[in-house]
Amino acid sequence: MLAASAVTAALACRNGGVTPPDTGTDGGTSDGPTPPSLEVAVTGCASLSTGALCDGDGAMAAHCVGSPPLALSFSPVASAQLTQFRWTFGDGTAAVTQRAPSHTFVLPGCYEVNLVGHGDIGTVKPPQPQVIEVRPQPIGAPCDVDGQCAGGFECSCAPEKGCAPAFSHGQCSVACDTAQCGDRAVCAALAFVNGADAGTSVRRARCVASCASDADCAPGFACPTLRASGSSAAAGWVRGCLPIDAQRDLGAPCRNENELLDDDRCGTGFCADVGALGVCSVSCADRNPCPNGAVCARLRNRLDFCLAPCASDADCARDPLLACVAGLTDDGGAGISVCAPRSCATDDECAPSGRCGPNAVCIRR
Repeated sequence: MLAASAVTAALACRNGGVTPPDTGTDGGTSDGPTPPSLEVAVTGCASLSTGALCDGDGAMAAHCVGSPPLALSFSPVASAQLTQFRWTFGDGTAAVTQRAPSHTFVLPGCYEVNLVGHGDIGTVKPPQPQVIEVRPQPIGAPCDVDGQCAGGFECSCAPEKGCAPAFSHGQCSVACDTAQCGDRAVCAALAFVNGADAGTSVRRARCVASCASDADCAPGFACPTLRASGSSAAAGWVRGCLPIDAQRDLGAPCRNENELLDDDRCGTGFCADVGALGVCSVSCADRNPCPNGAVCARLRNRLDFCLAPCASDADCARDPLLACVAGLTDDGGAGISVCAPRSCATDDECAPSGRCGPNAVCIRR
């Protein structure tokens, strides 16, 4: 966010709508009152652009640029004689007469913000309107309505559209069963509630922004492992930016508020009955490949799951029945420890969350 002073310096109308005082040949000023001035200060701009207005529409000029919904605050920098102000924002909303209003531009476009100042001296305008450029959101960016997304994208997972509660906003996306997602995006299978039966869910192929780690995603977003779909299916697994907890990463707990295993919480599409809280995982029986960063482990109940590697018990501490266990991986992961049910001899060693199971490992009560 840019400071008001910086925006004023770059964006404000400089001459206040009147001609500056004449100067004599000796550099002095002619007699007469100083004309009133009026400038506009803007706060909340994501950035300033000194390029052509709105992707080539108009001359080169410094102007405010941001993404929708773009919330800005405006204030006049005016001579004391000006005491009343009228603002229009160029987006069809009604004019306002607050001295320093705030306004949100909902849809992409190029908007002219006009200011008129009134006082005993009459009416003063800046020589040019203030231009605000709202650029459409790229794939994977947050949105509220389809119109905020770049051409061809829709606002998937907006509230009430059947996605996880973590989607407080939608996400610019497109179905990718057959279409290509383009650069810096991948096709992933995301969980949606089935409209015909609210008790079930389906996985639909949607384009999301690609990532290698959480640091590649916007604030409030994470980079979980997701089952590849559509145009990316050959890869088996992809990583994409989603709101935190919308689809949890491999190794994360996945029981829901009713203490039931919830496959829809996992980007992998499967919540394994491991530990007290369940674990987002996938079966690696029959040599099915695990996602990058996971290894295939054979648990003592003879089930093969892809599990997250660990260096110490601290890496597994979020589930009270798991520990960092060595010797469970196949030849491809020899020597790697994973977060798996910890060994036990008595129920006391697993209390209070579990008990010692028949395979001498802690299991859920």
